[in-house]
Amino acid sequence: MSRPDTLVLAGALAQRPNHGGHTWVFLQYLLGLRRLGWDVLFVDWLHPDMCGTEAKVETSVNLRYLRDVFERFGLGDAYAVTDVSTGTSYGVARREVIERIRHSAALVNFMGYLDDEDLLGAAPVRVFLDIDPGFGQMWRALGLADPFAGHDLFVTVGENIGAP
Repeated sequence: MSRPDTLVLAGALAQRPNHGGHTWVFLQYLLGLRRLGWDVLFVDWLHPDMCGTEAKVETSVNLRYLRDVFERFGLGDAYAVTDVSTGTSYGVARREVIERIRHSAALVNFMGYLDDEDLLGAAPVRVFLDIDPGFGQMWRALGLADPFAGHDLFVTVGENIGAP
């Protein structure tokens, strides 16, 4: 069972194995928040089509990479990856993920990546974290996607947007 000092972070780490900079985008938040005393959980998803020639999530380099990184940094119990083709969860079981989200302080959704209604619906507060200012705004303006929809709070690293 989660404590009220849990933060759930959602992002696309498993989709980009062996990309160090991309990996650190998420690790810096997870490790920093844990160091500050937060219980953290990282939520990600994969489809077999994203797993290259393997085409199986459970044996893919994608899942293996995420597991290895999380184990290496002491986060082995702090991730859940869902195979969206089967609903299978790797790491933390799906029902536990939903309970941890339900009892969390918030779900922090990097760039609106997570669109799983069951997980989003369990969150007491949904925070959109804009780590790539401009893209979400362009997607919305062009009618391609509205990654901001359904979030309660909005945070950005783009402090100077709209300023010289």
